[in-house]
Amino acid sequence: AGATPGGMNPPGFELFYSGPDTEDVELRVTRELSRFLRSADYQCKVTSFLWGGGMSTVRDCRGRCFDSKEIFVGDTVCDDGGLSVLDGLPRLSLTCSQWRNDNDDCVLVAPPAPPQTRPKVQCLVAAPHGDYLWRSASRCSRSPSREEAGGRALCAQASVNPCIAGEDDPEACLFARCCVAQVFGLEMHSVECIPYGVAFESNCTAGLDFVLRALSAEPRSLFATAAGVPAPTLTGNIIEDCSGDFCNKITAGTIIDPATNFDTMEPICPAYEAQEPGVECFEGPWEVTSVVDPFKECQNGRYQWNFCMNRRTFSGRPFVRCCSFVYLSARGVGECRY
Repeated sequence: AGATPGGMNPPGFELFYSGPDTEDVELRVTRELSRFLRSADYQCKVTSFLWGGGMSTVRDCRGRCFDSKEIFVGDTVCDDGGLSVLDGLPRLSLTCSQWRNDNDDCVLVAPPAPPQTRPKVQCLVAAPHGDYLWRSASRCSRSPSREEAGGRALCAQASVNPCIAGEDDPEACLFARCCVAQVFGLEMHSVECIPYGVAFESNCTAGLDFVLRALSAEPRSLFATAAGVPAPTLTGNIIEDCSGDFCNKITAGTIIDPATNFDTMEPICPAYEAQEPGVECFEGPWEVTSVVDPFKECQNGRYQWNFCMNRRTFSGRPFVRCCSFVYLSARGVGECRY
């Protein structure tokens, strides 16, 4: 299809031919006679191209003219032929390959996923060692109610501590799930149930691995070191995995014999605080044990001379015998230890 160059003209047809008699050179057959082969288009404006000898009309995908409205193509508004929200009139239909889907204005782009709401829970956490107790609730920054703690020395905590989250994600350390694990192989107890919490990106299994590594890194007692017993490998299994505030209570249940199905009366989670008061022994002298404030650092503030009068280790293990020994310090000076 072509048109007479220059100006505005109705569309027409031009016939070209090439063959043996033209030596395969394409020649125009309809020259002056092309005016008899024209068909008129009186709906759309026809533009002739002087430089190319062609012509154009502007129609949308449904054949409707949109003269002088080419700016609508690729204007970030999807012209899909629907009704306009502004005036209720039908929009252009440019959602075809010829208009490249409105120059990609009508490409369906999935909306950004809404930010995932992270659950936030408060969990029971095992209290630290100290104060001549295996677990000391007085060392918690916040304690649960007696009912929530179930009579045990536990802390109330809402986030991983210490937290190493970046400033761009301040909620990364908040607890999302609460857990309880049975841990086997501890120095003082053969088994202990330890409650803990895990953040949104973690789970109870990964949290148990962290708990076991932290317990394994704790320094061994003087007594275990002196006995020369190799440190046991700590193991554990998860017995509670939940997502409610303080849902990880330590069970008071007992173990059922799998062979007889009878109750063994042995607790699943035995009380880890020793019931025996222990033998009272002198511990010191303070120059060796580095005691500064005997009222706070000696058990119940009891002391005599420069010795504490303790019945347990600082981590709550009861004394059964009192001992003393002499040794040479690193400086070659004889020292006594009680």
